[in-house]
Amino acid sequence: YLGTFVQDDWKVTRKLTLNLGVEYGLEFPITERYNRKMWFDPAAQLPISEAVGMNLLGGYRVGDENNRSPYDLYTGQISPRFGFAYQVMQKTVVRGGYAIFWLPAAITEVTGDVRAPAWAISTGMLGSIDGGLTPYHTLDNPFPNGIQEPPGSSQGLNTLVGLGGAANLRDFRTGYMQQWNFSIQRELGRGMIVEVAYAGSKGTGLPAQYGSQLNQLPDELLSMGTRLQELVANPFYGQVATGTLAQPTVQRGQLLRPFPQFTNLTLEGYPIGHSVYHSFQSQFNN
Repeated sequence: YLGTFVQDDWKVTRKLTLNLGVEYGLEFPITERYNRKMWFDPAAQLPISEAVGMNLLGGYRVGDENNRSPYDLYTGQISPRFGFAYQVMQKTVVRGGYAIFWLPAAITEVTGDVRAPAWAISTGMLGSIDGGLTPYHTLDNPFPNGIQEPPGSSQGLNTLVGLGGAANLRDFRTGYMQQWNFSIQRELGRGMIVEVAYAGSKGTGLPAQYGSQLNQLPDELLSMGTRLQELVANPFYGQVATGTLAQPTVQRGQLLRPFPQFTNLTLEGYPIGHSVYHSFQSQFNN
């Protein structure tokens, strides 16, 4: 992380003082020693398309020597600061301020397998393929197709096809907080001071812990009701080794997803949250 900050206090008149500042920062995206960080490219043409007879877009890309990080460097982290103090009368002062603070992007990175799903997959038991109506795999043989080994980058753009995982988009950027306040302070005499203030803040692009579902079935298709759960011929059969898409039939709804070649695509820590805060504050000092 690189950052620079400039600030100055400017006494405009005997009664008015301004506090002016600005910060500019660059938080470089995380990289990994063996270039195992990944991102999801919604426009990627999958090699498996011809084999399944579908035009499949959307696949995982893995870092290389020329592009090691899972998202692009954001260069717009400008953080202005402004404050003022104005003496309205001899014993009355008005103050206010405004600032922007950028959240650290590393808040969603931590350590380990984050943004490296091809090295952190698990084998789940396929309990049903018709929405829970009938059992499929049973406890006495929960993994009839074996344990899924992490494929790494060996499958290229076909990585994780038939499965699901954390999906990161290259345009990811961290969010920010805006904070402001306004107060009136009055000296009542003999060291007694009363102050009333308003303080507020607004968060934009706050990270959602579990993010959103990139592979959600479009709302306009929900009117199909139970037809979405009907079993139809699975075009991925024979191309996928384990999971829902490794069976001869599959639910119709799975094939109508934006990226039918995957089950779930979760945007982990994606900046889609927001917050608003307003407060009235008062204090009396003696």
